[in-house]
Amino acid sequence: MVVSAPTCWEAIFRIHDLRHTAASLMIQAGYPPKMLREIMGHASITTTLDLYGHLHPGEMDRFADRLGSAAEDAAEDTGKAKIRPDDDEAEDDEE
Repeated sequence: MVVSAPTCWEAIFRIHDLRHTAASLMIQAGYPPKMLREIMGHASITTTLDLYGHLHPGEMDRFADRLGSAAEDAAEDTGKAKIRPDDDEAEDDEE
């Protein structure tokens, strides 16, 4: 068996490092975890989230802010929270 000397980039990076970088860039680009799981070939979404979940530190804050904004908008609107986005249309139909 003949083993060749590693090329320049192989001495610095392992294939696994490049795979992790690709996954990190996909997360940064907004790929959802389920799609990332399929692309990376993980058997379970748990594996994907265990490996790359730390790359989503601000996600919870972003969604909490969106929920807070939605609650404020609903309170300012009529004082009545909307159950579905089409609630305004249903109220118009009843009149």
